[in-house]
Amino acid sequence: MPDVTRFVVSQIDWIHSEYGDRYYRHTPRSERVAEFASFDEAEADRRKREAISRRDVNPFQYGGAALFYQTSLDGPRLHDWLMDVGIEPPENPKGHADWIAWWDAFAHTWSAEQLAHAWQAFDKVRFFKVTEVRPNRKAYVVTEVNWTWHDEPTLEADYEGGNMVRAYRSKTAAEAECDRLNRERQAQPEHNGYSSFTRESRRDGADQMGLDISQTVFFEVVEIELGDDA
Repeated sequence: MPDVTRFVVSQIDWIHSEYGDRYYRHTPRSERVAEFASFDEAEADRRKREAISRRDVNPFQYGGAALFYQTSLDGPRLHDWLMDVGIEPPENPKGHADWIAWWDAFAHTWSAEQLAHAWQAFDKVRFFKVTEVRPNRKAYVVTEVNWTWHDEPTLEADYEGGNMVRAYRSKTAAEAECDRLNRERQAQPEHNGYSSFTRESRRDGADQMGLDISQTVFFEVVEIELGDDA
């Protein structure tokens, strides 16, 4: 049977840490939410989901403490972009926090058209994406979670992703290896000198705080799409 191209809508994974970081950071992970036969159908679905996700969201709180993380426009060009639809930008912002406060104070006063225009500038803050895929063109990668120390008696999971251990074409094989590695690690008395682990503020809200080693997930399976030359 010939390959049939499909277009998948996936939700981008943004998470927030409670350890003094006010910004949401995206991870390499994404979650499939819909699949279509044509790009136009997938893009229409993505736009609908994107619009819903933007409600009551401040784009300046995503990525990091600089406009670079939210938009490809510099300050003056972002100023002009907003002025094009009658939005008054903050006067002489002294830092990124001023942009955050300005959005919180005024975004609710704009019309739907103004808000949609403003969001067009934030090309680096997206909550969904469309990818073109073919059947049997996937790989399943076992990754090891990175754990870091933040001046606490526990290790905290790094939200930027993990290290690749091995890739499989079979999801079943990848999950079996992942389970084996987790059981092996969980049976140890400690990991890098620690026996307590924290993984919090995940997108699904399933905070994991102060887990002992037997409860901690050290390895995960990440699904990726293979290129045409793979």
